[in-house]
Amino acid sequence: MVNKFARFFTAVVFAASLSGNIAIADDLDPAIKALLTTAYESNDAAKLANIRDVAIATWPKQETAITAFLAGLKMAVAEVNVSEGEDHLAPEVVNLPEKPSKGFNYWFNPKLWNGQVELGGSIASGNNREQALSIGINFKREFGKAWEHIYHFDYDYAERRDVLSKSHLNFDYQIIWKPWTPVYVTSFTEFDKNRFSGYDYRLSQSFGVGYQAFKKENGHALRFEVGPGVRISALDNSTETDTEFLGRISTTYELPISKNIMLKEYASYLFNKATNSIINKTEITAKINSHLAARLSFDIHYNSVVPAGTLNTNTTTRASLVYDF
Repeated sequence: MVNKFARFFTAVVFAASLSGNIAIADDLDPAIKALLTTAYESNDAAKLANIRDVAIATWPKQETAITAFLAGLKMAVAEVNVSEGEDHLAPEVVNLPEKPSKGFNYWFNPKLWNGQVELGGSIASGNNREQALSIGINFKREFGKAWEHIYHFDYDYAERRDVLSKSHLNFDYQIIWKPWTPVYVTSFTEFDKNRFSGYDYRLSQSFGVGYQAFKKENGHALRFEVGPGVRISALDNSTETDTEFLGRISTTYELPISKNIMLKEYASYLFNKATNSIINKTEITAKINSHLAARLSFDIHYNSVVPAGTLNTNTTTRASLVYDF
């Protein structure tokens, strides 16, 4: 009789102490609850902490509900263990570590980014007809559902009889902010330094809006972007730079041809009254295993106005091995 009264009293006190957390946690998606409960029952604090952080990063608006649900789960298990005695097979109380602050490691830890490293060869036509060593690096990360950062780096290098015959570096960085689905806001920065193009370097920056036409679970996706920008061009053997305002229109299309083969097409058009530039990049990637893939790509760069003695159109074909991490 005393034991039954003790259990009843414990349940009443427990319900009263958790009423606030339950009200908040009730708004949590059942799938998230199931994920957190499974992680909790593993009695692995490190695993639970990782899953909690991933859940909060994926559903940032649910952070309060996730925290409340875990707090209620911890108290519930503790009360069950006390009231049922040592013979009850309830999970142990997991001492969950505090959620880490968003310091340097949160933003720059490579384990939290999707990255690729490419190594292969390239063949060019246009201003420079050379076979070259090709290196590529790609990074991508989503911060919750609203922010996405994309980095892309390519470098082609060649020597002929110990004399530099090709040096082409291209780097671009894009930030995507998605406050309203499917419309988003974007910033795109590109730096291009091609030793034999007639330019010392070209730097462009644009801002605009994008529209995600569709993005399916299998990777099939299409998006459009448009907005104003500025481009700074420095000629070879000159200290002067040319600054021009322009518009930018771009499309990115991804098509899974099969389970292990992906086609990606990127095109952009930069224009103003005096000049226009077209960039088109096509690549096919075939997975070899979970980390390795083979990639074949073809780039076309066209400029309507170019320095004297240079060509309007340049192409680069690359074949590379890709390590995905």
